Amino acid sequence: VLPFGTTNMNAKALNHTQSRQGTLNNLEKVIRTSTFRSQMRPLVRVEQGNTVQHGFFFGAGVIAQVVDRWNEERTTGSLTNQARTLWALITGLSTISSETPMAINGKPHKLYGLLASTLDKLLFGSRPYWCNSQPGDLRLTWVESRAANLLKHAPAILRGKPGMARVPGYESRV
Repeated sequence: VLPFGTTNMNAKALNHTQSRQGTLNNLEKVIRTSTFRSQMRPLVRVEQGNTVQHGFFFGAGVIAQVVDRWNEERTTGSLTNQARTLWALITGLSTISSETPMAINGKPHKLYGLLASTLDKLLFGSRPYWCNSQPGDLRLTWVESRAANLLKHAPAILRGKPGMARVPGYESRV
């Protein structure tokens, strides 16, 4: 996976810390020798009506709203995009009001935001899971719409601090 694009979460998960040049050198070697290494990675499958999508990451509620906001304001340039992403996250978390109805394992919830991923790390190297899991597991992390002190807990969520398991309205599961 070539590390080009806007967030590079997939490339970073598969290539770890390899540089663009290192990845291109490996691609050239694969083309020359026809030998390559493969990895199995589970995908997230999301169905909404007649639409089915597959990927390594799925977000709902405020997560989807922040992505939409970011896509509207996106410009070229990696540093500019990273700054805009960070700004969209900060302003999104503090200004977007969201209550997204969703069922998780058949139980209804009103969520502020949800993310599901098989990747171990997400944007900016965050690891927003505090459940016990293995690499490649499908992890769900969500915040209920009425959860208290979101801005106070945001750093602990992004780092996957185990203490979040005791805070009402914040969940992380495999």
